[in-house]
Amino acid sequence: MLRVKHSRPILLLLFICLCISGCQENESAKSYTKPGNYITHDNSRFNFSVDFPDTWEYTIDGIENYKPEDTGLPEELPQAGVKITFDNDPEQRIFVYGQNGTITWDARENTVLEDITTVSGLKGKTYTDVSDNKLEIYIVFDDNNFPGYRSRSIGGIIRMNKDVYDRNKDDIELMIKSIRLNNKAVTDKDMP
Repeated sequence: MLRVKHSRPILLLLFICLCISGCQENESAKSYTKPGNYITHDNSRFNFSVDFPDTWEYTIDGIENYKPEDTGLPEELPQAGVKITFDNDPEQRIFVYGQNGTITWDARENTVLEDITTVSGLKGKTYTDVSDNKLEIYIVFDDNNFPGYRSRSIGGIIRMNKDVYDRNKDDIELMIKSIRLNNKAVTDKDMP
């Protein structure tokens, strides 16, 4: 049998590195504190929350946690979330939402693709397209973030002029980082 001298110290070092990297990810989730001027949108239907400044104009889109028989609608609405607009202009907007079904996005030729991880550990990708003064960012979280769900996803769309984005960039980035699953696990079998 082939024995490698000093294999135990190498394995111990590797184990310590893995533990430290895992602890750092958990630490970042624990270190997040919602700024005092932020509010939280809790979406009980798709089991997620997002924080954003209380000065932003917003509306709640979709019916939260409803049963079709209570509303008279034949089936569930496919998505629900929070719509945020800027400068009283519906063309300057953000939509963070949950959806029945999988969210996908195909990158265009000049799309910038980035991996993201929120402070709670949700992993996903952003797809950013810029043309002239227009900016579009699509946020797609990986399906494996949602155990127990047949086909539910969380995502976001940012569409606005580049100057509006630049003015609000720090708050928008913090908002994206704040997206999280709520503590109570809700599965498809719990839903109507």
